[in-house]
Amino acid sequence: MTRRVIQEPNFISFLWEARPGSGGYVPQSAELRIVLLVFLAPMDPSKPYNMGVSDGPWFYGPVLRQLFWPAKANLNFRTHLADTRQQVRKGTVTDGDDPPSRFKARSWMRREFEQFKADFKRVVELSWNNQIILLPPEDPVDGLSDDQYMAMVANPSMPAHVACSLEIQLVESKESAHAAIQVVHLDRDDDPSINRTVMPLPGEGEFRSYAWTICNEDVHRRTTTSWRWPSLSMSQIAAAHEIGHWLGRPSPLGDVSRFVDHIDEDKYSKTDPDYAELQYGGTAGHRTALMGGGSLATEYEAKPWLNRVRRHTGALFGWRFVHRLQFVGMVPVSARQKRLLSQAAAAPAASP
Repeated sequence: MTRRVIQEPNFISFLWEARPGSGGYVPQSAELRIVLLVFLAPMDPSKPYNMGVSDGPWFYGPVLRQLFWPAKANLNFRTHLADTRQQVRKGTVTDGDDPPSRFKARSWMRREFEQFKADFKRVVELSWNNQIILLPPEDPVDGLSDDQYMAMVANPSMPAHVACSLEIQLVESKESAHAAIQVVHLDRDDDPSINRTVMPLPGEGEFRSYAWTICNEDVHRRTTTSWRWPSLSMSQIAAAHEIGHWLGRPSPLGDVSRFVDHIDEDKYSKTDPDYAELQYGGTAGHRTALMGGGSLATEYEAKPWLNRVRRHTGALFGWRFVHRLQFVGMVPVSARQKRLLSQAAAAPAASP
């Protein structure tokens, strides 16, 4: 039996059946939508912040605390919004580099933060959506009944499939959120013509964001490069990449084990001198991935949807990922679908 809704600490998912077109209505594909409730916190740069904290007793010392009480994401954000320029606070913040780099930052103006939130939702959804298609298992032994299979057919001329989507819903507190992210406003020249990846200002470089801390520049598309493939053209919106880290297992909000790794983070030794580069993709194909250094959804990015569709339908095996660009006109209608459609068409004629 198909489950319509699954709610867990990592995200909510909804599975809708296909809606065949009739009476002037356009056919709608079956859809699996992940809804992520996100709390965006405007960082107060005047208050110090430590990215990791440990629950271990202080008297055990840092080594034993890290061994037996690993650090968690510090989501105790200090926030501030300014209504006037006179209320703006300034300070120095650190990024996710190892060792971290330091950047000048200022408070967010209330109006510009509201605009940032709207931009964040828009660019993250645009980055993830219209890429991931799931094809159902063909063998009924794998647990997908004929009725379930046909519920994924919107048009007889198109193969059964599930279109996957991500919806960002912004909430007002971390207590009601699946993901809590603080947002730094860097105190730089506001000239939008400056590409800071190529031409950083004196003493400044690119802010290295991570899952629970991003900056105001992360909703803009940046050209990305790799010294291993200098001719490979790539780009990425950092906010969309960081949201990908939150689509992991259903663990508590601050538990760092819930986060999705970079696409090749576990494929190379961390002692490799090139590990910082390799974790974003050891091959050109992986490097272009959204959880690598690019914007392409691959089977790796499809894992949250693959995991959920199995639970929604009860069919644990046989699901396949295909990119939308490879799906249209390239995936044939299956023999099973043709058989079921033929049986459905013949059923009225066989009735007395």
